[in-house]
Amino acid sequence: STSCPETMRCILAVSGTLQEGFPLRKNLDAPGAPAVHLGSGLVRGVRSYLDVKERGCREEDNAPNPACVVTGDAADGNVYELYLVDGAACLGALLGEPRYLAMAPDAVVLDLEAAETCDAVRKLARHVLGDASARRCSVLAVVSAAPAQPSFVRTPSDRSDGVTAFA
Repeated sequence: STSCPETMRCILAVSGTLQEGFPLRKNLDAPGAPAVHLGSGLVRGVRSYLDVKERGCREEDNAPNPACVVTGDAADGNVYELYLVDGAACLGALLGEPRYLAMAPDAVVLDLEAAETCDAVRKLARHVLGDASARRCSVLAVVSAAPAQPSFVRTPSDRSDGVTAFA
């Protein structure tokens, strides 16, 4: 018989409200197990939007929040921040997130060769994979559980290549 480990840490990719400098960042911490920021990484095939929240919705009075929609289009991209997180904190973080957001274990692929992927993340991923030449890997990521909604506005970016980042 197999059993779950008493504590399980996982790598979680977040963008916007759960990353450093945002009010919900504390939701990644579990009692006695604070999340550890690993660095940043580029994910292609994800388009970042801001949900401006239409009148009458349950979050109407809240500020706009980011929602990354999986498009599968390599012309779209988002720079995620990666954290080592206690498994129990993942559920807590998701429950505290704004509408439309979910976590998916294999919906996005981290580009290990992109300049936006920091060296620490690149080295860790290749070490865990046991492949020093790995070019990509899947990561658990916060993404939109819905396609782009009428309340979604494309996240502004100062880049012309389709990549967005919350810095």
